[in-house]
Amino acid sequence: MKIRIENGTTIISTGDATGGKKNKHGCTGIQFDKRSQKHRAEISYNKKKYHLGYSTDIDELIAIRKEAEFHVKNGEFEAWFRLKKGRWNEKRN
Repeated sequence: MKIRIENGTTIISTGDATGGKKNKHGCTGIQFDKRSQKHRAEISYNKKKYHLGYSTDIDELIAIRKEAEFHVKNGEFEAWFRLKKGRWNEKRN
């Protein structure tokens, strides 16, 4: 397991070459939720976890997670998250 802090964000990687646990899709931060029978995406930023959404479409969640990672690296994650959060809720309802 690798842990590093980047822009105040803890990034945990369990799928490294040392035999860490890997998920089927190969994207960190996406897990299957048995209760809802959907995948969920999340990311940690400034020591807080942010829920990025639930979906049966794993490719959609991977794209959202990659976009979130981009904004974390550029230091603009919180503004991006506030803007996107309302749109995600509208889309899923």
